Amino acid sequence: DTEGQVVTCNAAGAEILEVRDIGGGVRGRYVAGPFAGSFRRDDTRLAVFDPAVERRAGAVSFDIQGPDINGAIDVDCTVASQSLTVGPIHLEPEPARLSCSFQHEGRVIPAALTAQTLREGVAGAFGRETRRGRIALDRKVLTIRSEHRLQGSALGLATPAGYVFEDGSAVVGSVEIVGRPRIRIVAGADPAIRRAVVVGALALGLMWDPASSALGREAG
Repeated sequence: DTEGQVVTCNAAGAEILEVRDIGGGVRGRYVAGPFAGSFRRDDTRLAVFDPAVERRAGAVSFDIQGPDINGAIDVDCTVASQSLTVGPIHLEPEPARLSCSFQHEGRVIPAALTAQTLREGVAGAFGRETRRGRIALDRKVLTIRSEHRLQGSALGLATPAGYVFEDGSAVVGSVEIVGRPRIRIVAGADPAIRRAVVVGALALGLMWDPASSALGREAG
């Protein structure tokens, strides 16, 4: 099945995990293949001292249990941006930045996920929210880049349609975030890479992105 696919990740044998049961609420449980857990998320929009200055923020916390995870990993993520509107001019002095911290069985572990919005080239000049980042988990570091085109579409979205995970120059996984999140992992990936892709994909897939999310949701 390639409908809506963000990137081909060894398509002939890629492992595909549909993230199910999350619904549209601020809290709940999810299932992603053999992985499962609970989550909570929110987003806010605030005028900071001046109505022309708007700060958007989002957060998601989730735990994950599954293969090659001894117990549970707890992940806490925040994303924030700040914009300034003066007449017809809209500026973003603080582009969106995502940051996640990790715990295992209640203890902080040396792991991190970060991603930041970049305005690159012509696409950036027209408002494309390109993201770059990385996830470091269990001595494995993967780079992350946003993808804005779905397979079969000639036009790119302003905000990410999904994200690609790379180990060096090799694509090892991806996640689609348009509609129900879908995770792809390259065939034969070692457990550390598989774990990093799934955890990073859940953080990016469960988060309500302040750049595109609807505010004022009711608590679930």
